[in-house]
Amino acid sequence: MYKVVSKKNGKYGIQDTKDGVIEYFTREELIKIRDVYKLKVMNIDKAINDISSNNVDMDFVARKIISKFSGYSMKEIYYSDEDNPSKSDKVNISFRDWGDWVLPDDIDEDEVEDYDWEELSRESYIKLKNIIKELQSQFSNVAFDIDIGEKNWITITASYK
Repeated sequence: MYKVVSKKNGKYGIQDTKDGVIEYFTREELIKIRDVYKLKVMNIDKAINDISSNNVDMDFVARKIISKFSGYSMKEIYYSDEDNPSKSDKVNISFRDWGDWVLPDDIDEDEVEDYDWEELSRESYIKLKNIIKELQSQFSNVAFDIDIGEKNWITITASYK
């Protein structure tokens, strides 16, 4: 088993609990260990995001958001730094047709067939708020905003507080 146990000179110490040996890696190397080699390391996400600072990897935040909505159409992801998503300070992610949508009570009958502004049901809105609350607990220095758009689109924006 492996776990992140320390930070020294900008590198993170990963300890092999079998032999107690600690090796140090940069943040980029940790991302590779997690994403490419798929090695399970306790506390690796916290180290990558270094939650005590404003160095949250917005690409990682985006992947966390996407994982909460798997199986639904994704419109687009916009990073404030398209060339280097990990260095972005803001990300927008849009999803379509997630949850249950209902027509508002105050529309005319002749509008029902071609109405583009359905509302997210109360139950789905509560689920959405709970997902955002869970994300906020994981990323304390990131603000999450929700925008409900026409044609059943939901856009979530994550940015530094």
